[in-house]
Amino acid sequence: MRDLKLRCVACEDVGPDVVLLGLAPEDGDWPPTAPGQFYMLEVPVPERCFALRRPFSLHDLQDGVGYFLFRRMGFGTRRLGSLRPGEVTRGFGPLGRPFPEPVGEGPVGLISGGLGMATLFPWHRALVRQGRDVYHLFAARTAAQLVRLEALQALGGTLWLATDDGSRGWAGRADEVLRAYPQEFRRPWAALYVCGPTVMIRACVEVLRTYTTAPIWAILEAAMACGYGVCRGCAVPVRTDPPSYRMVCVDGPALSADEVDWSCLPSP
Repeated sequence: MRDLKLRCVACEDVGPDVVLLGLAPEDGDWPPTAPGQFYMLEVPVPERCFALRRPFSLHDLQDGVGYFLFRRMGFGTRRLGSLRPGEVTRGFGPLGRPFPEPVGEGPVGLISGGLGMATLFPWHRALVRQGRDVYHLFAARTAAQLVRLEALQALGGTLWLATDDGSRGWAGRADEVLRAYPQEFRRPWAALYVCGPTVMIRACVEVLRTYTTAPIWAILEAAMACGYGVCRGCAVPVRTDPPSYRMVCVDGPALSADEVDWSCLPSP
């Protein structure tokens, strides 16, 4: 882990209130970062003001520039999403565990809900480079929210699209699409990875588990103050005896979907 001084080289709107932020370390290169790992980015604020760092997965890395894809929502993301080339921030990482490797030779399934694609993008690329047969369902509310679609298509593999309003691809939420097209999703999967809003992950896991016994990994996001297990802000209840918790920051972000106690989390 390193605390990096980062200079903004690009900040581009790529969708409705969605920004692609490009940052480059001022000293050296980005540390080796595996798909699934993330950085705590500092929110630049005036002197004598304070803001907690925000966790973001490293979406892409090109020519020494690390790209972070996120939606402007609150103060922190709006400030980071308004950085101008030349402005400086800091990033601490990489944090978290790399995604668990698929076991066996079967195909690998990825399911992205909205900006869950930001996290699964580098994993999609890595799996294709490994020679894996990759199937990726990218679902969003509208066609306009299927951001960075050309870049995702360029990675290879099979890409399915779905929108809640039917404006592009299959019509319906991700879990509805899984249920409506069992012929596509009943495959001899080596593993499945689901990333997006918690309610979407839970709904998708419920459908997928009726199709397969393969490992299903839920890639969760959570509010956190530190990123390395001290603040305990990202605790997720798990079904152990006695009941226990996993930390998204140090045990995840990918947790076994069969282990998560979904009854304690938001429901669809």
